[in-house]
Amino acid sequence: MKEKLMNNLGIKLLSIPLAAIIWIIIINIDDPAITRPFSNIPIEFLNEDAISSLGKVYDVEEGNTVTVTVRGKRSVLDKIKYTDLQVTADLTQMTPFNKIELVASCPKFDYASLEFTVKPKMLTINMEDKETKQVKINVEQIGEAASGFSVGTVEAKPNLIEVSGAKSVVNKIAEARVVVDINNASASFKEDQLIPKVYDEEGKEIDSSRLKFSSSSISVKINVQRTKTVPIEVKTEGTAGQGYMVMKTDFEPGQVEITGEDRVLQTISSIPIIINVNNVKKNIEKEIDLKEYLPEGISIVGNMTSIAVKITVEKLVTKEISFTASDIETKNVPDGMEFSYGNSNKIYKVKVMGLEDVVSKLTASKLGAYIDLNNLGKGKHVIAVKFEENENFEIVSTPTVSVMLLADEDNGFSSDDKTEPPEETAEPENNTDENDIDSMDNTNNSNNQNTSDDDKTDVEERTEE
Repeated sequence: MKEKLMNNLGIKLLSIPLAAIIWIIIINIDDPAITRPFSNIPIEFLNEDAISSLGKVYDVEEGNTVTVTVRGKRSVLDKIKYTDLQVTADLTQMTPFNKIELVASCPKFDYASLEFTVKPKMLTINMEDKETKQVKINVEQIGEAASGFSVGTVEAKPNLIEVSGAKSVVNKIAEARVVVDINNASASFKEDQLIPKVYDEEGKEIDSSRLKFSSSSISVKINVQRTKTVPIEVKTEGTAGQGYMVMKTDFEPGQVEITGEDRVLQTISSIPIIINVNNVKKNIEKEIDLKEYLPEGISIVGNMTSIAVKITVEKLVTKEISFTASDIETKNVPDGMEFSYGNSNKIYKVKVMGLEDVVSKLTASKLGAYIDLNNLGKGKHVIAVKFEENENFEIVSTPTVSVMLLADEDNGFSSDDKTEPPEETAEPENNTDENDIDSMDNTNNSNNQNTSDDDKTDVEERTEE
């Protein structure tokens, strides 16, 4: 029986596949075939020159990652990691409908038994004209420098880059930006390998994964300098229009923080600003750029680089004020001399100009009238009456008085000298004539006569608009 079985060719032939089946069953029980998904596998594009040579660029409609499902022995799949898988898209194999088949592989474990399923299987490509644009690099600072310090000049290298990509995307780019942290900085420093990002006009970041930059990293040098707070001084020069006066100058802010080189910073104690008010007849309101008044190498800290100035100009009124010799102070009477007015009771007039609320309250005693006899010799003199300076009003007319200077030994005057009764002058601009001097001679040669104080006339005031 045994020999019969051993010599049976049919049984021998049947045993071979049977053994294979049994082996497979045993293997599958011990190391079964399984499937395992791997997500977010990036797509690698091959032969990109096929697109760029046409002056075109491409973009992927569905995204740049896919899911790959791998089927194989458990013992093999246990060795495969996410990074071992590769998915390629050959741009030379693109269909007329811009479709490319995705091919998955595992170069690290090149097992023929592995099966790959890519989802999605086909990739849709969008092609567009290529555009190149030159974009300025802006440096965004975050944080604040240490107290007493400020960021001065900021230098980016390169400060311009070329951005290439799809025309529809590149045309949206408004700026390129890198970010530098300056928090608590008290000395100059440099940052390297900063990655630029691009933004549209609204400040929204644009995806740059499909864009190419002429420089992939930027170096930035930050110059940190000391700061100083100085007052602002606004002054006026010139004279307002006839009949008008500059009343006050208001401005805001009154001080500003500046920064710059130490040697220049130490020389600055204030920022003087001069505004010309010649012939102005109305208020002046203006914005002044402080940068125009700073020396080279000095800049403003912060965004407030200008001040608001208001110069108040008001219309003046005129008023005629009457006064007598008793309202005039005498200064610098020469030694050994005595003096006398030609007519001590004569009424003089002076015209003043100023603000109505000031001028309306003026009286003769508030004008500060005086005559200066310095360097005058013996004899008769016609002297201009002077007035103490006052910024609130202006003397428009200058009256004159007649005086006589005599040496003490001449005894040309006595306490009982005759005086003329008071009389008003006809014109405020010419309040003295030669008759005053002649009357002094007559008075000195006449009998002693007293003139009653009741003859003195009241002082008249008149206001002109």
